Amino acid sequence: MQFLRQKWKFAAEQTVVCGDSGNDIALFAVGNERGIIVGNG
Repeated sequence: MQFLRQKWKFAAEQTVVCGDSGNDIALFAVGNERGIIVGNG
């Protein structure tokens, strides 16, 4: 996520991360992105 933000010059405040299971938790572990994890995905 951070690689793409830096490549395209998006601020963390302009970024939303989405995931559908526990293996996507790494998207939220580093950085300041806001995120959505759906239940029962």
